[in-house]
Amino acid sequence: MPKVTANGKTFNFPDGTTSEQIGDAIDEYFSSKMTQDEFESENGDAPDVFNQVLTEAPEPEKELSITDEVVGAGEAALTLGTGAVGGTLGMLGGTLQGVITELRSGEFGTNAAANRIADRAEAAMQDLTYAPRTEEGQEDVKAIGEMGQAFAPLAGLAGPLTQAAQVAKLARPQISNSARLASSQAKSGVKDISRAKLPSTRSQVRELMKGEVSRDKFNVELTGAAIEKPSSFQKLIGADLPDMRKNREAINAANQGFDEGFLDVIAKRATPQDNEAMVKMTRISRRGKQDPFYEVDNRPADVAGNVLLDKINNVKKINRDSGRAIDIEANKLKDAKVDASSIGESFKKSLDDLDVIINDDMTLNFDNSFLKSMGGPKKSIKLVFDEMAGNSNPSALDLHKLKRFIDDQVTYGKSVRGLGGRAERSLKSLRKNINNTLGDNFPSYAKANKAYAQTIGALDEIQRLAGKNTDLSSNSADGSLGVLSRRLMSNAQSRGQLNEAIKAIDLSIKDFDGFSVDSNRLPNPNKTKSPNLKLLMLYADELDKVVGTPAKTSLTGALDTSLDAAKNAQSQTAVGLAIDTAKELNRKRRGINREGAYKSMESILMKGNK
Repeated sequence: MPKVTANGKTFNFPDGTTSEQIGDAIDEYFSSKMTQDEFESENGDAPDVFNQVLTEAPEPEKELSITDEVVGAGEAALTLGTGAVGGTLGMLGGTLQGVITELRSGEFGTNAAANRIADRAEAAMQDLTYAPRTEEGQEDVKAIGEMGQAFAPLAGLAGPLTQAAQVAKLARPQISNSARLASSQAKSGVKDISRAKLPSTRSQVRELMKGEVSRDKFNVELTGAAIEKPSSFQKLIGADLPDMRKNREAINAANQGFDEGFLDVIAKRATPQDNEAMVKMTRISRRGKQDPFYEVDNRPADVAGNVLLDKINNVKKINRDSGRAIDIEANKLKDAKVDASSIGESFKKSLDDLDVIINDDMTLNFDNSFLKSMGGPKKSIKLVFDEMAGNSNPSALDLHKLKRFIDDQVTYGKSVRGLGGRAERSLKSLRKNINNTLGDNFPSYAKANKAYAQTIGALDEIQRLAGKNTDLSSNSADGSLGVLSRRLMSNAQSRGQLNEAIKAIDLSIKDFDGFSVDSNRLPNPNKTKSPNLKLLMLYADELDKVVGTPAKTSLTGALDTSLDAAKNAQSQTAVGLAIDTAKELNRKRRGINREGAYKSMESILMKGNK
């Protein structure tokens, strides 16, 4: 026999008693102040319609199924509906339970469905007098209250418990209409709830949103976008965050043997230009494995070498243009006079430090100097001094020519071998003083000179590391630079030097790209970003590891050959043959092979270009 508790009193009613009869009976009892025994003898007890629909508290950390997003979302909302905000959320829970049922039946939005939803709402109304005790709980209830605003037409229907049944009876038409009016707003709330996430999932999503590379998170990715201006309710349930899903392409590539950390670098850091370059590397490697003759002249690392070559050629152009700009600016200095006295005094002091004496006839005496027996340095010092002594009142152009003359002696003077140490520092100090004097007085000259000095320094260092016999203007330069670039991933002593040299090339491009002789430098909005050289070299190493190195005489290639020989020796035994056969069958079953490796990377790289 059903029962109902109202105003602290519990009554039983016969089976089949309608809600209208319950309401009339409860009204009669409280209005006439009948005793409980008198009421029960005349009417029996009313059913406890409220507690029949109360939901159980959700198990902690149990993720709701999202296969059917609408139904699952409504079930999540039903749990939230057991909260308390202004006496309306109990009815909200009943309404949403009705929505779930009607969604399942396909009749949501019809008049009949609205009436059935109203029945559910009546059944769910209960005494909502509990107030959260903690600040966090109060904030959560406030946020849930925002969800209740979607059902604003239902507000105010829950009266005091002593009149609850009567209110339910009178409110039936209003609930029915309100359910229809709120249907579109309810759908919006259901959509939010379909994006709800467990606290643990929210934490993972926020970590992914930081974009930090993590080997442990290579197998998941974000999908969709975050809500720019979320409501408090959306924040509370995690609906403001993007969704998270398995990165199946990365998982497949990892199964093929590619490093998980590298795969996460591609996902988090690779640009479309990087992906395009790595696709080229993949196709070169695949063709090389099919055509050994092609592999002799074409390597995946050549793509990285070509990227570096493009940068070097760009710096070369800047260097040529800045050199021409210096000549143009220097010709403007022909009749310009500058105070060169400080330059002369500084050089005279450096000669004193070298124990070189200036004679009255403006010649040099090396008798007391250690340079006396050093032909090269002695000759360079004398030539530079004679140039200065022959012009007691130099123009700015004369100083520019003297600076160029010093460059020939210090940097390019092959006829003066052994120039170094204190003698070289003396001439370089003189050149620096000349350069500073011209730059301080002629800004246009200084700008061109800075571009020239920075670019020539970067080019000289790359040439030194590549070797004097490497022609960076030849057709094979990309291959030579590809080999050079492999040092970035090696333990070679020159690795750090190469890294700094490439940084100098990049800095020259950043500072002076588009440098023009007439100083009218305009940015190129259509210029694409160059691929990341280090990322390409990482990929070249990954390809070597997974599909095999094309360099048979390299250390890695030789190691592979030795391992193959050892494997063949092992396979001569029955046990070895059985093990090899089992391994091969397992690899075939899982689709792990060279072509599978190529396809797995192509799927990742092509996805990154979409």
